Amino acid sequence: MKISNIKTPIFLAAFLLLGMDASAQEATRAVQKDKSTGYYIIPAGDASALLQALTSANGTGNAVIFLPDGVYDLGKTTGTIISGKNISLIGQSARGVVIKNAPDVADEGLTKADLFRNTSTGLYMQDLTLKNDLDYYNSGSAGRAAALQDCGKNTIAKRVHLVSHQDTYYSHKDGSYFYWEGGEIHGTVDYICGSGNVYFNGVTLVNESRYKDNKTGECTITAASTKDRDKGYVFEGCSIKSNSSTFNFGRSWNTAKTVFLNTTISSGKLIDTRWRTGGINSDPVAYYEYNTIDKSGNGKDTPSTNKLTFTKANTTMETVISATKAEEFSYEHFFSEGWDPRSIALDREFKYSEDQAGQISIEADAVYLVEYGPQFVGLYKGDDLLKNAPDNANGCTIRIANARGGFSRTKAPYPVSTAVEAVGTSKPSDACYNLVGQRVDSSYRGIGIRDGRKYLLR
Repeated sequence: MKISNIKTPIFLAAFLLLGMDASAQEATRAVQKDKSTGYYIIPAGDASALLQALTSANGTGNAVIFLPDGVYDLGKTTGTIISGKNISLIGQSARGVVIKNAPDVADEGLTKADLFRNTSTGLYMQDLTLKNDLDYYNSGSAGRAAALQDCGKNTIAKRVHLVSHQDTYYSHKDGSYFYWEGGEIHGTVDYICGSGNVYFNGVTLVNESRYKDNKTGECTITAASTKDRDKGYVFEGCSIKSNSSTFNFGRSWNTAKTVFLNTTISSGKLIDTRWRTGGINSDPVAYYEYNTIDKSGNGKDTPSTNKLTFTKANTTMETVISATKAEEFSYEHFFSEGWDPRSIALDREFKYSEDQAGQISIEADAVYLVEYGPQFVGLYKGDDLLKNAPDNANGCTIRIANARGGFSRTKAPYPVSTAVEAVGTSKPSDACYNLVGQRVDSSYRGIGIRDGRKYLLR
C-alpha cells in the first residue's frame, strides 16, 4: 500500500526531552505550542499545566488548548480569567474532561466563587465539563457559584457541560451575543442568569434537587436581566430533566426576556403557572413559550393560553405564542447582524479515501485526534499522520478538527499501512519512554516508545 502526504514525524521532539528533568519536561510541554499542530497539549489531569497554558494564551490570543480526558482540579482557586482573543478550549470528550474547583462556602456569591470568568472576544469551548463544586447543600440560605461568568463577546460553547447549583451560568455583558449548542447545564436556583443575547440550541437543562439526598423542592431555570435593546434568552429544541419534584421556566431579574421554543420535558413537573409570577425585583418584558412537549407523564403539553399577572408591577401577559410569533425568535432572526456561530461550530467533514492502487489520501493541513478506544494517543497534522502510525494503529481511530480546533464526533479507522517505517535504527533496548520522553517501567499502560518505535503497552 502506497502512502501519500509523508513528512517529518511530529513526535521526534519527544526524544529531545529524554535528558530533561521530569518537572522541566512538564512545564515546557504546558506552556509551549506543539510546533506541528499549533495546539497547547496539556498532560492528562494536569491543572497546573492548564493554568500555565491559559496564561500564555491570554498573552498571545489565537490559541488552541487541548485537554485529554482527566480531572483538572483547581482546588479552591476562583475567578480564573480567560482574556485572550480567539482562544479555543477543546476537550477529548464532554464527560471525560472535567475542569473543577471547590470554593470555600464563605466565598459563595457571583464573581467571588466563579470557576472561570471570561472577558475575551471569540472564546470557543467544546467537549468538556466545567464544574463548580462549592458545597451547596451546606452553604446556608444561598450557594451562588458560577461555573462560568461570561463578560466576553461572541462566545461559542459546543457540547459543553456546566455543573453547579445556583447561578451556574452567568451571562454578564449587555449587548453581547453568546451561542450554546448541545451539552448540559445543571442547577437549582436561577441557574441560567444574567444579561445579553444568548441562544441555546439543543441544550439539556438538568434541574438538580433543592435538598441533599432528596428529589424534592422547586427549581427555577432562568433569571434573565435583559436591557431594552437586547434579545435576552432563547431556548430552541432544548430538553429538561429533573432531579427535583417541580420546576418553573424562570423569574424576572431587573426585567427579563426569555423564550422557550419546541421544548421537551423528559422528567419532572412544570408548575401550573409555568413561570414564577413574583420576580426577584421586577416584572418580565417578554415571557413566551411555544410547542412544549411533555414526555414525562406529568401535566399536559402547552396549553392554548396561559395569561399571567406578574405581581411586582401588576403586569398581565399572554405567555403562549403562535407559530408566527415564534418565528421571530428563530436562529436566523436572532443572529441577523452577520455573526453565524452555528457555521463556525460545524464539524469538519472527512476527506479520506483509498484508490484502487491502495494510495491513501488525507487532508495535509488538517489536525487529527488519534485514539485507541477511549485512550488518547496524540494529535497529528495531516502531513504527519501516516508516517507516525503506532505499531497497533489498526486498533486506533481518528477524528478531524474544525476551524476552531474542536474534533468531530464521527470517527474513522486509522489509515493503516505496512509501508510505515520505524523511527530510529539504534540497537534494540529494553528502555521504554512515554510520549513526553519520561522513562517508564513495566507497569506503564498506554502508548510507549522503545527503540524509536511506538507500542501500545497493556
